[in-house]
This record gives sequence, structure tokens and C-alpha cells, in this order.
Amino acid sequence: MLGCIVCNSFSLRHICRNCMEGALAPSFFTRDIEDLRVFSFYKYSEISSLIHYKHKLAGSFILRQLANNSFKKFAQNFEYESKISAIPIDDNTKNGYSHSAILANALKSDIFIPEYKSMRAKNGVVYAGQTLEFRKNNPRDFDFKGARHKDIVLVDDIVTTGTTLLEAKACAEKVGHDVLFAVTLADAKE
Repeated sequence: MLGCIVCNSFSLRHICRNCMEGALAPSFFTRDIEDLRVFSFYKYSEISSLIHYKHKLAGSFILRQLANNSFKKFAQNFEYESKISAIPIDDNTKNGYSHSAILANALKSDIFIPEYKSMRAKNGVVYAGQTLEFRKNNPRDFDFKGARHKDIVLVDDIVTTGTTLLEAKACAEKVGHDVLFAVTLADAKE
């Protein structure tokens, strides 16, 4: 790997510093889905070609760079009176890593404590490219193992309809946790 996948300039990283600070400098988007606030750092259209790498080993490096450029900065500037558990949604290992675990790990700070293997789907249905109706008719059926802290945030790579996040939120609240908000890398709503 001797070139940036964005601009093709010489780089020892998958994405060069100029692209990370320029074209891939994170923005900050908020969207309310029912009673859940979702924070995102990119529009899906801005990073869709990079997100598709999540199905390959190179995706672990690319997601780590994007997460450090966005999630990590968010965590460093976030203030709260107590610890918050960062719960990656369905952090099963695929292709040698978990994309949601990489994102949650970038939140690790004095406030955010990542907790892995906490929120797993019992239904392995794939939502990519599916309609809202399909998503509602085929719930993920989450199994939530709980968290060390009462206050939690949900972590995922993309928010599309919000169905997954709302189902995860309901599952966590059912066992007494307060979901403060969700954090995603990209928002598919343009």
C-alpha cells in the first residue's frame, strides 16, 4: 500500500493526511428519529466508496482512520457528569474485525467506555438495500447483555431509516438503561 485510495498520492496509510484534513474533514449532523437523537459526521454519499471497504480487511484500517478523525474528536470534546457505556450494535466479527467495535473504540475516553459483545442481533437479516417496510417486518431481535453504566450511547456505521437504532434503544431501555443518543459515522438521509 503506497497510495491514498482517495487522491492516489503517495501515502503509507490508506488515506493520506491531506485527504483526512481536507475532503474527509468531518462535519456534524444531527437527526431525530422518533425520540432518539442521532449524531453523524459524514453524509453517506461523501464516504460511500470508503464504507464499502468494510467487507474487506482494508476496511478495518480505513474505518479506524475515519473514526479517529471523527468519533475520537467528538469524545475528546464531550462533557458529561458521569461515565457512559458506548455500545456497538451487533459487533460480530466479520472479515477479521467488527466495524462497529472499531467505531466504539474510537470513542474511548474518560467519559465513554466501550462495551463489546453487549448488543447482538439474534436474526442475521441483512438490511442493506432493503425498504423501511422490509426492515420493520424483519426485526433484528437484539439480545442485550446489559452495560456497566446506566447511561449508554449506541454506535453504528450508518443510519438509514433508524429502524436498527430504535430497536436497539427499545431493547436497552427494556432492561433499565437510558439511551442518551446514537453516534454513527454516516447518515444516508440526504
